[in-house]
Amino acid sequence: MSLAGIIFGLIFGPRRPWILLLAFAIATHITVILPGWFFPHYYQLWLPPLVIGTGWTVGLLKRTLPPRFAWSSYALAGACAAVLVMMEIPYYLAPAKSWSMQKYGGIFLETEQLATKIDNLLPPDATFYEWGNESGFYFTTQRRPPTGIIFAYHVQAGPLAPELSWRLLNELKKKEPELVVTANLTMSLTPDHPVARWIDQNYRALWRTNSFVVMVRKGGELDRHNPIAAN
Repeated sequence: MSLAGIIFGLIFGPRRPWILLLAFAIATHITVILPGWFFPHYYQLWLPPLVIGTGWTVGLLKRTLPPRFAWSSYALAGACAAVLVMMEIPYYLAPAKSWSMQKYGGIFLETEQLATKIDNLLPPDATFYEWGNESGFYFTTQRRPPTGIIFAYHVQAGPLAPELSWRLLNELKKKEPELVVTANLTMSLTPDHPVARWIDQNYRALWRTNSFVVMVRKGGELDRHNPIAAN
């Protein structure tokens, strides 16, 4: 409907708003593809231009069609809404875990399960850090991270990466979390990063899962209580 509205709007006018909507759509497309990741949630950016375009198209049809056919613009909008509802209802009937698996695989479910184990393992006042990008660890455990830099993305690349890396490393050295979770993907991308080297020097593996390695501080309380390293 939005595409049809742009075509008819450029023909019947006024053209200026439709040109702006077309520019909005082009900018949205560029925004979605620019990162190169194509995650499903990126396509939510299309919602504003499509909703605006659909509303404008209904108004345009009402103005341009003969009065006796003006009702058809509302009928078309109603039909589109009905089809959309029929497409969306099954998603709302699916459980949250199914949504997560369909969109992102098992990474977030694994994060939640592992976070529960970590929370049961750590003393109430102990802290931990995740060298990765799964902030759900802190949400599930309700434990505050030892630093405000909770995403490895920000220290891997970009103009602020060196400064943020230095800040992160100093905060970790100062607070020395009892436990560190390393994401396998992040470790594979940052083998020579100062933070990764510091973790490798000061922590040893305790558990391994499909996507993570749980590491305890060498000589710390958890290390003394769990002397056998993970395989």
